Amino acid sequence: MAPNYAQTLRVIGQALEERRFKDFDIKSEGKHYLIRDLTETEPSSQPVEFRYTREDIERLEQEAQARRRDPSRTPDFTSLSQLLRTVGDYLDARDGRLLGISRRSPLLTIEYETGQRRRREEEHLASSFYDLSVRMYKQRKRRRA
Repeated sequence: MAPNYAQTLRVIGQALEERRFKDFDIKSEGKHYLIRDLTETEPSSQPVEFRYTREDIERLEQEAQARRRDPSRTPDFTSLSQLLRTVGDYLDARDGRLLGISRRSPLLTIEYETGQRRRREEEHLASSFYDLSVRMYKQRKRRRA
């Protein structure tokens, strides 16, 4: 079964929000994701790295669902978790296989393999995903109704 990148990346985005990451790299490495914090704090500080397995992501998703007060509320479309969820929707709609995401504010670079096994690298302004995020939310809301 193909990964649901929208859900996976939203969960990763929630974890990055909690850690206050601004600039980062996400690399898909087989059955796990390697995340590297590139947010500048102190000049001498080393970047933080960590991995999430599919099991970690499932656990984080369950924890987030338990904390969610009102699942019907409108999400913050400018949040990192919604940005990454929208990137996931974008990949899912293209039948893409995620290779990596790099964020250097305000730019977001997405590396993926197409369904035809062609490697693509796209650079976007993070803000360019806002309209797509709203459209995807409305589609999900209609499906639930």
